[in-house]
Amino acid sequence: MTLEILLRTENDRLVQKYFARLDLKEADPSTLSVASVVPNWGKYRHQINQRYTPRALADQYIESIKTLHGYFQDTVRHKWTSEDLLQKLLLARFSYASPAAYQLKKPVFVKEKPGDQEFTVVANYNNNYGIYVSLPEDFTLGDIKRYGIHELGHLMHHLDAPENYRASDATIKETMALLIEVEQGMNLIYKKDTPHWRAQQLLIKANRKKLRGKDFAEKWNTLTKFKKQKDLEDYINGKLIIFPEEP
Repeated sequence: MTLEILLRTENDRLVQKYFARLDLKEADPSTLSVASVVPNWGKYRHQINQRYTPRALADQYIESIKTLHGYFQDTVRHKWTSEDLLQKLLLARFSYASPAAYQLKKPVFVKEKPGDQEFTVVANYNNNYGIYVSLPEDFTLGDIKRYGIHELGHLMHHLDAPENYRASDATIKETMALLIEVEQGMNLIYKKDTPHWRAQQLLIKANRKKLRGKDFAEKWNTLTKFKKQKDLEDYINGKLIIFPEEP
């Protein structure tokens, strides 16, 4: 399989360029490796910070896939084999984007609530098995990996529970995507009064109450029972019971 990056031409058109070829020797994420990479970004190098080399981005993608597979292998074992899960992750159209290109590609999100603040979009899942991750000048490779994992979390929500994904409000969708970040102990800083911030607050409270002591699979499967922020809040606060209710 290949990895691609979205770039912006001099006449403000978008072009998709291949930059790495990956090799999978067996149906196991541990055998996923970089087979070849382009040496540099050529005439587009002015669009991309030098820390984002083709090899570094390919390595970040591989680590993200391994992370997602590790978390979800037990979660979806009842319906997918380990090999099935890996193939589903690898079939997603994952692309990096230069900041200049992402300015033309990034979606415009409608505010979920009237009082919500605007927030800067640097990565997105397009609801159709496609992911774009921008490469901001002031980000680290670790930041890029975190955003990739976050968007792959949206993908897994869509793949694992498609009806729930389509029916969920923005805060619930962000709650599902943020769960992996929280489980990894990542330092989350989100602007107040946004779906991401509300999701973070819900997970903090849930991990102190209803989700306390549960493993990742139990947490994920519990959260997929909710489509609305209010219902999840009521569940966390003991005002709503789901069946079968865990002891």
